[in-house]
Amino acid sequence: MKFQYVAVDADGKKVKSVVEAENEAGAIYYIRNQELTPISVKPYKEKAKNFWEIEIMEPEVHKLKMKKKDLAHFADKMAIMMKAGVKLSMAMEVMIESEKNRRYQKIYRQVLTDLYAGMSLADSMRGFVAFPEAVVNMVASGEKNGKLDWAFARICEMYEKELALSGKVSSAFTYPAFLVVLMIALFVVMTTVVLPKFSSMYDSFGGELPAMTKFLMNVSDFLIHYGWIVLLALIVIVVAVLLLYKYNRTFQDKVSGLAMKIPALGRLSMVSNTSAFARITTALLQSGVDVVESVRIGASVIKNKHMRHSLEKSLEQVALGASLHSAFQKLGIFESLFVSMVQIGEEASMLPDTFQKMADMYEAESNEASRKFTSVLEPILTMSIGLIIALMVVAIIMPMFNMYSVILG
Repeated sequence: MKFQYVAVDADGKKVKSVVEAENEAGAIYYIRNQELTPISVKPYKEKAKNFWEIEIMEPEVHKLKMKKKDLAHFADKMAIMMKAGVKLSMAMEVMIESEKNRRYQKIYRQVLTDLYAGMSLADSMRGFVAFPEAVVNMVASGEKNGKLDWAFARICEMYEKELALSGKVSSAFTYPAFLVVLMIALFVVMTTVVLPKFSSMYDSFGGELPAMTKFLMNVSDFLIHYGWIVLLALIVIVVAVLLLYKYNRTFQDKVSGLAMKIPALGRLSMVSNTSAFARITTALLQSGVDVVESVRIGASVIKNKHMRHSLEKSLEQVALGASLHSAFQKLGIFESLFVSMVQIGEEASMLPDTFQKMADMYEAESNEASRKFTSVLEPILTMSIGLIIALMVVAIIMPMFNMYSVILG
């Protein structure tokens, strides 16, 4: 059960918090373990939730998830407190008190309970879905070598860089996606709303319609009567493809491999994924995690399935004694420059520094690749929209000239 307590520390400052224990004696024991003197300890009464605060079918605390930006925020605050010499349990209490998200509060409170029970921070975090494997390994290394502040600082930096990179890549797709949606919407509106209004007018005047106008009229008629079937078929196809991509590894590899061969898009995918992989691997190697484990965890952040699966296969060779650069070279997913730099890093025993430089270099490359991708795609989509408008205008105007000649004749 939960107990709410008021205590004072060695400097006479009041501390208010909540602790979970089997009974009041257990709560007092935990409080005194924190070098605090309890003033009052009483059962904690949770406030009644209103309708909007009720969470339906909330997952068990160990299955709750955290967003990357919130993990970065958590690591940043923990790094500051660890550097200031704040005790780990006290730092978690501060996190609980300052956190506004109730789900995150539950995670922190359970971690605090685990700490009071004698578990290490890494062992406690390992049981939560909220904390990725990379974070747990870095915290474990920080606890082992007494550099938790450095470990949390690296975790924060790692996620901030990753979020910045993914934000730039996403922004490269935002405007082109908008143009695609606009193009489809324009075509549907023109064929189902605009053209039908002119159709009756053309029929009343008689005469032969141009081939282009006939074709678009037929498309318009089909969409009006059978558009719902087309839409339903598209939804079924999209859902089927997404499910196949999610659960079929062979399909994942083929689609991801094909995407890497598309000009501009393939380059963007390669450099952004290489940067993310190198960034995570750098942080893990600097934290003291061994090479095979660092590469394995680093591969898990790669979004391109073909690259990820290929990299995971290479670990078998490395585990059997092959050099990292030779395993990478056989994959064919990394540039020769990257492989050569890894080789230099291995031979000079400077792999962490090498991966750091590669992460920075490919991050800059990804910025340029996203700019090129957008600069290539935008004109094509803009011209496509202009072409649709031009076709519609021509299809509407051409019969008008025919009607004019019929009237004069």
